[in-house]
Amino acid sequence: MQRAAAVCKLTISNSQDYQGRAGSWAGTGFIVSEHILLTNHHVLNSPTTARNAVAIFNYEQQPDGAPAKTTEYRLDPDRLFLTSPLDTDGDGPGLDFTFVWIEGTPGQTFGVIPLLKNLPAVAAGEPANIIQHPQGHPKQIAVQENTVVGQTASTIRYTTDTEPGSSGACVMDNNWNPIALHHASGSDGNPGTFYNEGITFAAIAARLEAISHDPARGAAARELLAVFQTTTN
Repeated sequence: MQRAAAVCKLTISNSQDYQGRAGSWAGTGFIVSEHILLTNHHVLNSPTTARNAVAIFNYEQQPDGAPAKTTEYRLDPDRLFLTSPLDTDGDGPGLDFTFVWIEGTPGQTFGVIPLLKNLPAVAAGEPANIIQHPQGHPKQIAVQENTVVGQTASTIRYTTDTEPGSSGACVMDNNWNPIALHHASGSDGNPGTFYNEGITFAAIAARLEAISHDPARGAAARELLAVFQTTTN
């Protein structure tokens, strides 16, 4: 529940999405430091979409089924905005992440999910729990039928249930350590076989390291790298 408190619903209105289509949509995000929120590039693809976004915290049901009282925050991409697209760019394969500054002090109220730079690899068959806002609905936590089924150098694949709107959710192991940023679904080519995929935080940290000396984005990258913790496991 402490982890879940830092997860929010993102609503974006009157914007162009990552494919240039005008409209409104929803996603998931979470706080990684007192003032910094993380989600997918395809949820917040530009400073303009971030300015048109609202982060809604505590959008969930109470134990009796009644809606909890929510709190809304605006984003400030002029203070900090750093993104990696879905496709390959000059930095390497796109990692589909966006960090953005969030106004106010939501981290003091809802806590943060601390990112880990070098968490040991998650083995196939281990659980991958996801805290999310599927279809923009109240917060849900997937903790069943959620095993890891494969990995690459930068991704983890798992069977955990998600839906559109889950993009930008935090994927966690059974100790509730964050292991990946959920971003996509796919199929291995076999009929009826689907998987979900997240970008590992180790890959995101490595990308930040790679651009930390970039004249335009280096300062933001270094500020974000300071958010990551190093494990001793």
